[in-house]
Parts: sequence; structure tokens; C-alpha cells
Amino acid sequence: MSSKLSDGAQSGLPPTCVSLAELARALGVSRKTVRRALHRARIGAYVISDARNGTIRYRRAEVMAWLDQQREQH
Repeated sequence: MSSKLSDGAQSGLPPTCVSLAELARALGVSRKTVRRALHRARIGAYVISDARNGTIRYRRAEVMAWLDQQREQH
């Protein structure tokens, strides 16, 4: 799974951030599923905007550690 996540350069993101859309594509699930799973794992989102529907990003290292942990459990 982790090999499907780019370093952020292609999406214009800093390499330390990952978006819901990028995670959903890499995992083959919906953005809603990713958001729910990350919330349950208590991985915090960072909103990059003051707008009502601000851009949401997650720290790549936290997400990758969580994915590794999920693989070990299954």
C-alpha cells in the first residue's frame, strides 16, 4: 500500500502531507472511509484554510505508521 502513495510532489503537496483523495486512491476506498478510519485511529487532520470547507491534510509519517500497524495486525 505504501508504495502507491507518492511523495507529494505530483500533487503539489509538501512531502510531509497527504490528502484524503490521495489516500483514498492509494487504498482503493472512498474518502469518507479514509476519514472515518483516520478519525477512529485518532490521527488528527490539519485544515489549511480559513474557509468553511478548508483543505484537509494529514501528516504522512502518522498515516504510514498507522498503515504499517494495520498490516501487522492482519
